Amino acid sequence: MEPKQYFDVGGTSVKEGLFDEDGNLLASVPTPPIVDAAGFAAVTEAIDQVVAKAQIPRAFVAGIGLAVPSRHRAMPRSRPTLPLTCLS
Repeated sequence: MEPKQYFDVGGTSVKEGLFDEDGNLLASVPTPPIVDAAGFAAVTEAIDQVVAKAQIPRAFVAGIGLAVPSRHRAMPRSRPTLPLTCLS
């Protein structure tokens, strides 16, 4: 299994989830809006919480995906994801 962690960064909240290669949700945790340091801390702590909730070692997460708001229309591109070790 090569699970991937996805983040939907909206204008009022952030949704995080860990999905398997078939798109099945393995785990998610609620997070508050990123409006202050406490919200930022909750979102970053949720990265480890969602992996722990799925009972999958963090090293097994194959990549991440981001959905962020933009004022520009962009063509979706597919690129290899960075190993999570690049983020720590």
